[in-house]
This record gives sequence, structure tokens and C-alpha cells, in this order.
Amino acid sequence: MKILIVKTSSLGDIIHAYPVLSYLKKHFPESTIDFVVEKPFAELVSNHPFVDKVIEVDTKQWRKKISCLFTGVSNFRKALRSQTYDVCFDLQCNLKSGLIVSQVKAKHKVGFGFKRAIEWPNCLFNRIRFNPPKVCNVREENLFLVKEYFKIESTNFENANLQISEHDKEHINDLLLSISNPTKIMVCPGSIWQNKQINKETMIEFLKKVETHKNCSFLFIWGSLKEKEYAEELQANFTANSIVVERLSLSALQNLMSHMQLVIAMDSLPLHLAGTTNTKTFSFFGPSSSAKFMPMGEQHHAFQGSCPYGKVIQRRCPIIRTCKTGACLRGISSDTLFDAFLRR
Repeated sequence: MKILIVKTSSLGDIIHAYPVLSYLKKHFPESTIDFVVEKPFAELVSNHPFVDKVIEVDTKQWRKKISCLFTGVSNFRKALRSQTYDVCFDLQCNLKSGLIVSQVKAKHKVGFGFKRAIEWPNCLFNRIRFNPPKVCNVREENLFLVKEYFKIESTNFENANLQISEHDKEHINDLLLSISNPTKIMVCPGSIWQNKQINKETMIEFLKKVETHKNCSFLFIWGSLKEKEYAEELQANFTANSIVVERLSLSALQNLMSHMQLVIAMDSLPLHLAGTTNTKTFSFFGPSSSAKFMPMGEQHHAFQGSCPYGKVIQRRCPIIRTCKTGACLRGISSDTLFDAFLRR
């Protein structure tokens, strides 16, 4: 069987599609799986062991230079139409992915129905459409399409480490050897959205309680220079038993996560990446729903902050970018967070 998945962006959304890859390989181990993705995010797909071929689309570059548009579209279309697929799953469900699907040669084209598609014109390009339940995890939304299409229910999937170079393997081994404490906890304190973060003082107090309880060492990770400064400020409070890890590729970071006993993270890309390993996670959610976005599985736990202004969060808070207090997380005490940590 030849299968094509269209999930072009973004980083977190692509990671949410990993359970689909695991489902397909579990039930159809001899299948060929190709994947359409935007070029800046291709690493997360090209290094996945269950993906056979990556077809890159570079709409950002096409928009920058009109001279690249016609050549880029032509080359992409040729690559897309070089194979005929048994089924194409459109997991992106917007107009752009619909236009991509329109050029795919596939016996069946499967996508979301009008009730769940992000942009309704997408539905015009998929002949087979399903509407997942409104209240379910984002990963389950993607799985719903393949389960309904194949009529095979399944819940247990094998996590797969992304492929990395020998150099990265040696670097990870050196990092692990540099910390003698057998209980290693990775801390991912940053987030693109400030309202998804706990304030620094509360985070320090919380980690001190965790350190005493677990007798552990911390590995602080970061993505941007601002997050690096924050990680260094946190690490300064645990100089005897912690390090700030230099920036790794996402594939290497995922492999390092698989060696941890626990990952503590905000609702962010690192959390979603940790969810693709067998490592336990504890995460913090405020302006977004933990039920909707936290990793699936019994080893994953989250603290859900509540809105002091009475807003009910089903997916994301409508004022997540503009709320001036972020009190759903920044108003929480370290004792409350630690109590939730002990109950996990």
C-alpha cells in the first residue's frame, strides 16, 4: 500500500501527526508512507524512521520571490505526481493543503468534514470526510481519520526515536556522562507565548521542592536567546547539580529526552516532542486546554490553571496573546504546583 500524508506545518502540529505514522506502521508494516511538509519543518519528517519519502513545499520562498514561484510550483507538482497513492490523508485541513491534495494522484482522498476543517473550502478537495468528536486530544483528531477510513480500532502505538548522526549520538552520550546522578530531569521552561509560562520566582521555588523530593539533577534546555537567558537564570540556583544544554537539533533533543526520567515543560514544542518518547512528562497549562494538547498516555500528567476572569477554555483562550496578567499560570503558587506534581 502506498500512503501519502499532507501535514505541511507547523512544528507542533507535525509532531501531533506522529501517532498516525505509528498506527500505519503497526497495521500495515509493509506500506510505503510519503509525507508533504513545508521545507523549514522537514527535519521532523525526514528523520522519522516510518517515513519513506519527504516531498517538500516551500511556499514562504515562493512568496518572497516571484521568480521562484513558477519554477517552484512546477517542480513541486512533478514530485507530487510522480507516484500514484492508494490513499492520501489531509491532516492540515486548510485551503493550502486542499490545493495540494487536488494535485495528488490517489484512489482515495481523506480529510476532515465541514464541522472540523479549519477552512471549509478544504472539504471540496477530499471525497471522503470525517468529523472527529469535538472534545478529544489533537492527536486523536488525526488518528480519527485513519481509524475511520481503515475501520481498525487501536490504542497502543510504538514510539520511535528520530534518526540522528553518530556525532549527535556521541554528544548525547557525553552529556549523560557529565551528570552522575541517575535521576535526570529535563526542564523546558520557555514558550513562544509568555502567558504560557510560570513566573521565574515560582518556577525556582517549585524546582527546589522537586529537587529535594527526587534527589535529582536538572538539564535546562532552550530554543531562543531569550529562553537561554531564562534557563541560565534558573540554573544559577542549582549550580551543584544542573547544566544548561547547548542548543540541539530537534531530532537530537528528542533522543536526549528518551534518556530522561522526567521532562518538565510548559505547553510548548519541547513538551510535544517529549510526548513522542516513553519518558514521563509533567506540564503546565493555563490559557490552553491540557485535555486538548497534552501528550497522550498514562505516563503524562499536567497542571491545568483556571481563568480568574471566568473564561471557559475548550481549546485556547481567546485573549491568550493580549491578556495583561496571564494569571491562570502566573498567579499560581509553587505549593499548588508541587501538590499537583505529587498527585500525578
